[in-house]
Amino acid sequence: MADNFFVTAIVVAHDGATWLTEGIAALYSQTRPIDRIIAVDTGSLDNSAKLLSNAGIKVLSADRTTGFGDAINLALAATPEIADRESELIWILHDDCAPSRNVLEKLIEEMAEQPQVAIVGPKLRSWYDRNHLLEVGISIAGNGARWTGLERHEQDQGQHDEPKQVLAVSTAAMLARRDIFQELGGLDPNLALFRDDVDLGWRARVAGFTVKCVPQALVFHVEASANERRPIDVSEAYFHRPLLLDRRNAAYVLMANSSFILTPWIALQLIFTALIRAITFLLAKLPGYAADEMAAVGLLLVKPGELLRARRERKKARVLSARVIKPFIPPRWSQLRLGWEHATELITRWIHPNRAAQELAEDIDEGDVAASYSDIGVIDESFDDADLAPVRRPSRLRILANRPLLAGIAFTLFTSLLASRHRW
Repeated sequence: MADNFFVTAIVVAHDGATWLTEGIAALYSQTRPIDRIIAVDTGSLDNSAKLLSNAGIKVLSADRTTGFGDAINLALAATPEIADRESELIWILHDDCAPSRNVLEKLIEEMAEQPQVAIVGPKLRSWYDRNHLLEVGISIAGNGARWTGLERHEQDQGQHDEPKQVLAVSTAAMLARRDIFQELGGLDPNLALFRDDVDLGWRARVAGFTVKCVPQALVFHVEASANERRPIDVSEAYFHRPLLLDRRNAAYVLMANSSFILTPWIALQLIFTALIRAITFLLAKLPGYAADEMAAVGLLLVKPGELLRARRERKKARVLSARVIKPFIPPRWSQLRLGWEHATELITRWIHPNRAAQELAEDIDEGDVAASYSDIGVIDESFDDADLAPVRRPSRLRILANRPLLAGIAFTLFTSLLASRHRW
């Protein structure tokens, strides 16, 4: 069945030379060969374009401020459709991801067995901590938070290895039917980076198509832009900050896709949660992030015309009620739990900011890190130690053990609240 499809792989590169060597090796080692590969380099300042070109991949050049969706459209315009439009698939790839050898084969198998499936995606693990689960499908919470349904720093033990329907999958190794992708309008150009995947999945769902995650297909992902390992260079100057761009786009996705009746409530919820997050960042002595939270919603709401146009465009392709995505939206209690965990982690970093670096120096075994790269390709000897190091968080219990005064205050507060519970 896999031979019945024609696959066009599209790689978007932006200062990704650090990871591209592994990514390119992974593409050429696929058990199901790719029929056509094209890359778009968005003004990289490193040798990303050279690496791609030397690998025999056609490279298109774009301006450094080009958004991800615009780069995909540029590649599609340069690759004519095949005669049998319904059998062509596009495989969208980031420059900081590396698929395992059977990823394309597994994704195609899932799509071939179910014709109604328009988009499929793999299981994502961290590039650095190879057992750290990043995503097995994604959604969006009512407050705009990106939702994976996973515990923080959850390790992969096969607990999510059954294929399942999801709201959306990441654009890192997303496989889509080209005709449906273009029928839906592709990735929204107003979402230059971040949340464009959730928006596309939402639009596919209300258009009557199915989106699935295939956990047997495994991809390692750096999340370089989200983790600030490289600059954000999309057109508007105030979007050079990842958190600001992510929050703004999250609000855009909710406001553009939700039913008209719920829009005022969603706007109020976004403003309230942005205020709560901003206060949390201020307590953690991160005023820049606090400003990002408030500015993100404000910048969107001061341009209502952009949202109105987006809602009109989505209405044209909608054939089902917006309620079809309700099963994929996380319950409110889950959102509160996630917010609490995020807040405690920020405060933990503020209490002991150097603990993470100390644990990293004690625990990293460079030989083990290097050996794990044999799964996807040839190790690039130019990698810097900092690029190979997994990102680890300080243990809360260890912090309390080293700060007896803090532990005493926390214990006193807990027992006081417990003793006065009837007064509450």
